[in-house]
Amino acid sequence: SGQVRLGLDGKSSALPSRDLGPGAILGLPATLSDSPYSLTAQANAKTEVIYLARAAMLDILRTHSKLCLEVMNLLSEELAETRNALARIHKIRA
Repeated sequence: SGQVRLGLDGKSSALPSRDLGPGAILGLPATLSDSPYSLTAQANAKTEVIYLARAAMLDILRTHSKLCLEVMNLLSEELAETRNALARIHKIRA
C-alpha cells in the first residue's frame, strides 16, 4: 500500500521521476542483475513494502514461468521508458 517516487539519487535530473503505487515492484533490474540500485525511492505517504532477497526471487521465477514472463515484460517496459527519456534529453541538447 502507499505511493513511492523513484528518482536518480534523490536529485533533480533531466530524467523524469516516476510514481509507483500499490503492487509495484521496486529494484527489479538491480535485484536480478545483483548490482547496486541506481534509483532512490521515497515514500510520499504511509507505505508498506515487502523485501524479497535475490535468491528467493530467482527461485520463484525458476518455478513460475508465467510470473517470469511478466517480469520480462516489466523489464522491457522499463527499458523502453528509459530509452525514450534518453532520446528526449538528446533532442534537448541537440
